[in-house]
Amino acid sequence: MGSPHRHRRPPRIPPTGVPRPAPKTQTEQPARTAALRSLNTGTARSPTATGLHPRARSRSTRIGGPERGEALGQIERNKADIRIRQAEKGLGSLRILAPHDGIIVFERNWRGESLSVGETCWPGQKIAEIPDLGELEAKVFVLEADAGGLKPGQSARVTIEAHPGKEYEAKVTRVDAMAKTRNWRSPIKYFETILSLPKAEAGLMKPGQAVRAVLALEDVKDAVSVPRGAVFEKDGKRVVYKLDGSRFAPIEVTLGHSSLARIVIEKGLAPGDRIALRDPTRETDEILGTGGKERARKDEGAASAGEGTD
Repeated sequence: MGSPHRHRRPPRIPPTGVPRPAPKTQTEQPARTAALRSLNTGTARSPTATGLHPRARSRSTRIGGPERGEALGQIERNKADIRIRQAEKGLGSLRILAPHDGIIVFERNWRGESLSVGETCWPGQKIAEIPDLGELEAKVFVLEADAGGLKPGQSARVTIEAHPGKEYEAKVTRVDAMAKTRNWRSPIKYFETILSLPKAEAGLMKPGQAVRAVLALEDVKDAVSVPRGAVFEKDGKRVVYKLDGSRFAPIEVTLGHSSLARIVIEKGLAPGDRIALRDPTRETDEILGTGGKERARKDEGAASAGEGTD
């Protein structure tokens, strides 16, 4: 068999007028290879944005043993200083300096109790006060039934229980708009009233002292007043038993203003009349509620005695 025929591609002939590139020489090929190698080598060793290799940069921030201990100690000292300043500020807020000398009066709640050590206080809660002793006022409570006509500007007389022999003139400055109970155990309601004292006597008047006050609700000239217990109701009328000779006779009266203890008689009595403080038509044992049983026992005894005699 003959050798296989190999097809060879004919050489490409460039068109006429187009210059054919010169063949590469052996010296150009090694130069190109060297240039590519140097380019690859330069790219692998290119510096970072800061101009240092990452490994070299991390090594530059490390601190040695003694320097590191000193830095950590400074940080702990700064933290301790901050805690000390916070503690000093808290202790300083617990101390309140009074604006002037005086007597401190602790505030009391609705039960009449003041705060004790360890109790919780709310923001804005009033704990105590230092009153101005140059101007004092009295707080009194007027019964709801006796507060008719009570208003600011009326005069009053105040007596300190520690000094009962002396009275002080005062004026009503404020009256509560609504009556309230003083104790949750009692349903009786009072109007809280504030009295202003024009002058405070040093050594005699002190905050917290108990006082008694007499308020002039109405100034009636030549008024006749009697105790409340001397007025009775009979046949739908208000009467007073007036002494007429040797016996008491019922007299119809017209009532005026009243207080806790006395009632003004507008018509029916004259100054100097003598009246009874209890109903003279009722016996003492009947008033006390024991007369009926004792009388029944006497009647039964008398009847049995009579039957035995016959």
